[in-house]
Amino acid sequence: MVAANRCRDPEPVVPLGAALAAEAAESAGWDADLLDLGFAARPVVSLGRYLDRTKPDLVALSVRNLDNNDALVPRSYAPEVRSLVAVCRDRGVPVVLGGPGVSILPGPLLEFSGADWALPGEAEAVFPGFLHRLQDADPPPRGVIFAARRHVATSGVPDLSRWLDLRPYIARMAPGPLQSKRGCPFGCVYCTYPAIEGARYRLRAPEAVAEDAGRLFRKGFRAVELVDSVFNAPRDHAVGVCEALAAGHRQGILVTHDLSPLGLDEALAEAMEAAGFRAVGITAESASGEVLGALGKPFGPEDVARTARVLRSRAMAVLWVMLFGGPGETPETVRESLAFLRSVMRPNDAAWIGVGIRVYPGTPLAELAADEGGLFGDPASVDQPAFYVSPRTPLGWLAQTVGEAARSDPRILWSGVRGRSLQAPLRRIGGWLGAPGPLWRVAPRIRRLLFAAGFR
Repeated sequence: MVAANRCRDPEPVVPLGAALAAEAAESAGWDADLLDLGFAARPVVSLGRYLDRTKPDLVALSVRNLDNNDALVPRSYAPEVRSLVAVCRDRGVPVVLGGPGVSILPGPLLEFSGADWALPGEAEAVFPGFLHRLQDADPPPRGVIFAARRHVATSGVPDLSRWLDLRPYIARMAPGPLQSKRGCPFGCVYCTYPAIEGARYRLRAPEAVAEDAGRLFRKGFRAVELVDSVFNAPRDHAVGVCEALAAGHRQGILVTHDLSPLGLDEALAEAMEAAGFRAVGITAESASGEVLGALGKPFGPEDVARTARVLRSRAMAVLWVMLFGGPGETPETVRESLAFLRSVMRPNDAAWIGVGIRVYPGTPLAELAADEGGLFGDPASVDQPAFYVSPRTPLGWLAQTVGEAARSDPRILWSGVRGRSLQAPLRRIGGWLGAPGPLWRVAPRIRRLLFAAGFR
């Protein structure tokens, strides 16, 4: 098993899915190992040396992200995947691709990379069956997408330290990843979660979630992040998870970046604080009713405003996540959202603003963009990421407007070059200070110091 993801913006991501896949392979009777390339300076060289040393029968390459999701400076990760596949092919080792990126574009990525098979779906469900087929008299032919996508009950967190060196993640403020469920029934026009996890909830027992959180803290993580598609949906399950977490033993803080304004009320906020949540991300994406409707959001601007009122008196730091340039966006709606942010952010809150929206095939946004215009790139391509930008808010105007907002307010972070260039030094400073993260939680304070020194 090879974890190929090397993206560390804003923090490195622990390859939970790759560890689950390695565990599934071991359960299927294979001798499994995991090579993590997350911090490899020369991943191709590292993989080659690993293959020469271990001589595996099969390499399962886990592809988390297809690209950096940045319309301003797009970068596809598919060429690196192809290079890793080539290293394996040069040594006669067959390669199967898996991971979220493969579930989104299995065919194009299989063809582009030159791998032998693509395996969309969740590793626990499809990987053991694939491995058994390899041992059959009738193995799957090379160059095919294996099996149908199937979903299983959500697995817990494996013993990550068996598969990974966690020290570089902890030193760089990475949280321990934890799921309380899988599946998302919402219909946001751009989202791939239903394709990756399915549209029906698969809920874990709250007590099991709390036990996993305790194990992650004992591994040394200063923060544990609930990485559900939407943590507070369904609401009652989220409350139950919070109650179980509050009853457990904690040694750090809890984080989630996936809170919906839908159903976030005083009772849930109180339960989250009691559980140990100290940093939350609100995926509002706009304060404009027109834009929220066009994005297919199940909430409106009144829900976004209510959420701000609920959280104002709470100790939890808040990150407002915004996406500018989507369907229905105009200069007026952009200014409306910026004015909303300035009115609700407290001194140590922050906002993350993305400009342009990544377009994937099979999503409603892909069809809308093709009909309306504003599409840059080919949604079915893995080496040329596609983005949608509203024709009424050109990308250059968005970049200038959001860039000016970020240079005038240390709480506003964004996906531009200037915004991202600060992430590495902020991460180093935060890690040196022993901050539990996430990065944005310390960014406003550090940026104020930089502003005072003349760096904007």
